[in-house]
Amino acid sequence: NFWNVLGGKKEYVNDKRLQEVETNHPARLFQMSNASGRFTVDEIPDFTQQDLVSDDVMILDVWDTVYVWIGEGANKQERDEAERLAIEYVNTDPAGRDPDTPVYKVKQGYEPPTFTGFFGMWDRDLWSKGKSFEELKTELGEGNEAMSLVKKVAENGSMDFQDVAKYSYDELTVPAEELPAGVDPSCREIHLSNEDFEKVFKMKYSDFITKAPWKQQELKKKHRLF
Repeated sequence: NFWNVLGGKKEYVNDKRLQEVETNHPARLFQMSNASGRFTVDEIPDFTQQDLVSDDVMILDVWDTVYVWIGEGANKQERDEAERLAIEYVNTDPAGRDPDTPVYKVKQGYEPPTFTGFFGMWDRDLWSKGKSFEELKTELGEGNEAMSLVKKVAENGSMDFQDVAKYSYDELTVPAEELPAGVDPSCREIHLSNEDFEKVFKMKYSDFITKAPWKQQELKKKHRLF
């Protein structure tokens, strides 16, 4: 009866990232909006899932990773500005953050366990209709990412796996100074085609980015893409 009241007994989120000892850098949530006519950023203390506003963009900072959560009702200006600010936030943080801290874009309703685990109780029925992250990724199908890496390009743009120029594996495993123009040496893997990425890493890019940052780095080093 106890479990029935709670909706049934299910497994706890057990990602390795969530089992780490708490650090001196607790997770922080920020709300971004231009509803007032100007772009504002406000931190939300003691946050829960209900603090994620569907009409806005939110930034979740968990120190070794930064997530840009895109609400379904967020407008284009909010989306673009949030991605730019997230990168600037990492680059200008005076707390000694690693400049290569990954910044991920997450769609409302397609949050991975590495994101939801920082909200305490997470209600999948609220947006995801009770489906797991793996089930939602399968529904999205090939070419549609539930979560994508945000990287700075040119002066004020952003790009993800699908947007960047693609090169062969051999072209990306050369010394940094010999890489094709525009390739960030720390993110060589996003310049692989879908086919080459799966051939090298033995997984899809959408699965790769759900792994802990340290695991991604290990895989990139193993395949000479770091």
